[in-house]
Amino acid sequence: QRVDDGDDDDDNDLDEVDDVAETLWSFYRLVHLIFDFYAAQSSGGGLDSITLNPYADFVRDAKILVEKSSTCSSNHLDMLFIAVNANNKELSAKDKEQGKVADRTLDRCEFTDALVRMAIMKYVQTKEIPDVSTALAHMFEHDIRPNLDVAALLDPNHDTRTARRFYNEEVD
Repeated sequence: QRVDDGDDDDDNDLDEVDDVAETLWSFYRLVHLIFDFYAAQSSGGGLDSITLNPYADFVRDAKILVEKSSTCSSNHLDMLFIAVNANNKELSAKDKEQGKVADRTLDRCEFTDALVRMAIMKYVQTKEIPDVSTALAHMFEHDIRPNLDVAALLDPNHDTRTARRFYNEEVD
């Protein structure tokens, strides 16, 4: 069944996909700041992925986690981490034979995928907001941005407070 979200174009089912892409683009910098902040807290020393514990911190900090919820409990959000991770990390038969295990991390694209799914779980599945792109924007504006630690939202390249803290004059 094709559902048009009300745009005037004729591609029906692609309307909402395009709207979600536009919403993600409008929050592009915020997604990067959040990812970098929580990736820095991940074990393994890399800044290119988020492990389960910082992910769990994020969903709690951003108030996406709703205990006793039928869609956004810690169990649901942990399963989301595993599902997004598993979809993108299939091991080859040769790797499995060698005893390799898929990494248990989310890269930036997988994290973005998880954000969209979180909006669906929290708002669309509960019928609070029927439109995915609107639910995603609402989650950024009402859950993520106001609830995260200010440190997660600082852009080190554009925030003068951060620049003063990390870039000092040379001293003899």
